[in-house]
Amino acid sequence: MKVLRKLNFIIAIGVLSTMFYHYFIDRIDFSMNIISLFFALMLLLFGIEKVKEKDGDKKLGYTYLLVALVFFTGLIAESVEIL
Repeated sequence: MKVLRKLNFIIAIGVLSTMFYHYFIDRIDFSMNIISLFFALMLLLFGIEKVKEKDGDKKLGYTYLLVALVFFTGLIAESVEIL
C-alpha cells in the first residue's frame, strides 16, 4: 500500500507541475485522450488504494474503480471507432 501511496503522490506532483508549466510558462498541446487516460489511471490507483486500506470506507474505493472502468471503456470504444 505504501507503493500505491507513493505512486499517487508522484502522479499528483507530475500533474501539478505540468499544469503549472502549461498555464504560466508555455502552452502545451494536450490531447483529450491523454488527459482522460491519466485521469482514469489516477482514479484506478486511488480506488485500489482505498480498497486495500484496512480502515476506512471501501465504498469510496469501489466507486473510484467503477468510474475508472467507465473511463477506460469510453477510451477503448473511441479507439476502436477510430480504427
